[in-house]
Amino acid sequence: MALFAGNNIKWAPGKHIGIDALDTNESTDGFWAYAAQTQYPTSSTSYYSSPKWMQTIAHPRLKPNDSGIVVPSFHSNTSSVDLALANELELKAYPRNHGREKWVCFASSTVNIVCPYPDTIVYTTGNIQVTQSGNAPETLSESLTQGEEYWADKPVTFIAPGEHFVIAPVTLCGNTFIHYSSRYGATTFYIYAVDNADFIIYENEVDGIGGSPTHQISINAGDFYEHTTSSVDPQTNYITSNGRLVITAKEVSGDNMVVPPTSHVIFTQRRATHAKNLINIGVDEGYDGYSYFDVTNTGHVKYTLGATMIGDGAGGDAMMGMPLENLSNTYVYGTQSGGLSDYFVGSASEQTVYVYYLDANDKWVLFTEHQFTGVDIFTVGPAGVSGPSVGGIYEDSGSASYFLIDDYTPFMWKWEALYPFYVTINDTSDDEEQLFGWCEQRTAYTNGPWPLVGDFLYFVDNFYYNWLYLDYQE
Repeated sequence: MALFAGNNIKWAPGKHIGIDALDTNESTDGFWAYAAQTQYPTSSTSYYSSPKWMQTIAHPRLKPNDSGIVVPSFHSNTSSVDLALANELELKAYPRNHGREKWVCFASSTVNIVCPYPDTIVYTTGNIQVTQSGNAPETLSESLTQGEEYWADKPVTFIAPGEHFVIAPVTLCGNTFIHYSSRYGATTFYIYAVDNADFIIYENEVDGIGGSPTHQISINAGDFYEHTTSSVDPQTNYITSNGRLVITAKEVSGDNMVVPPTSHVIFTQRRATHAKNLINIGVDEGYDGYSYFDVTNTGHVKYTLGATMIGDGAGGDAMMGMPLENLSNTYVYGTQSGGLSDYFVGSASEQTVYVYYLDANDKWVLFTEHQFTGVDIFTVGPAGVSGPSVGGIYEDSGSASYFLIDDYTPFMWKWEALYPFYVTINDTSDDEEQLFGWCEQRTAYTNGPWPLVGDFLYFVDNFYYNWLYLDYQE
């Protein structure tokens, strides 16, 4: 029997997270299917493991080769792929569903937990209930503890205003990272190990990971590690690991951020951006204005990229670009006071992004919508809006007035579309950050994100190094 979308493979939510209703013929075991590390699954009921290890069908375990390049741990050679299955996997892939998964706290702090659904329960390590939202969408303010994991029974977003290094989703785990600093002195990396990991840090090496290792460190799965670099700016630091890591970064007196893993396509804003690949080759020739991407016609190996954006004019902060494979189709932002001063949306797909705010009666109201034409995966269409009204000129520093709608300042916002896209905002400290969302299924699997099988196969074969596709028969 052929493997069809909606039957045998589902994205697997994290441990203790409530699952959506199962489709016909799906497992009722309580968790969705995982792949074994070295073989294909035989059905939706065959292989289960702790969701901590994240061996999902769409994004299997990654292992760098001897050159530090991440390669698939297993891969199908078939060119016969069911498009509906590919699209189902894409939207249910672990790296796109931050809001449905665990987050790790790197430093004790008060954090906003944005709960767009009523009666959301937030848990921490040991399945201990931390808090619960009310009977309407709500932003909770909670004191979180360093070294703990947090998650909820419905999609949420954790935001630490002005302290974006404090918490990050485990869905941003990876094996290779690049971080750039131009000011504020030494960088402290906060590192969490998903697997047992031997990792190498290359500090300001002219040849990137082709240079001499500066530090070689080993940590066990579930452990945290802090590493402070030299205070010499500007500096670019490269990290490679044989186990998956989650990383955030903080400068001495400013510029703190979540550090996503490297990718072949990075979405950014159009402002001061430092983009390099793992061997320290500039990638300006692969810049379309709102994304950087790997250039394949230069003869060198396809090394992945990282991009850092610094100095938007207010807040004394910075942020990093987002890998294509970590983008979602649903995002929320919330605060208990202040509001939202601006947002930026970038999409490579032909689609409409709908922007909503929560009104004084706890109802979602359409604020505006943005139409994107969708040229190709390397061409990002931009849309930026600054307060106080939807017609304002985009000013991305965060210094614009909060959005004001009929004398009401909304405290919670939501962005929705069919296919994954990119969202950044400035928080109430005027600190810029990318949002981490999740995916909702809003269309038939045959409609996207990949319109044609050929598009899907081209991207998997050439760029999407952590995908598995197969044409399974039983």
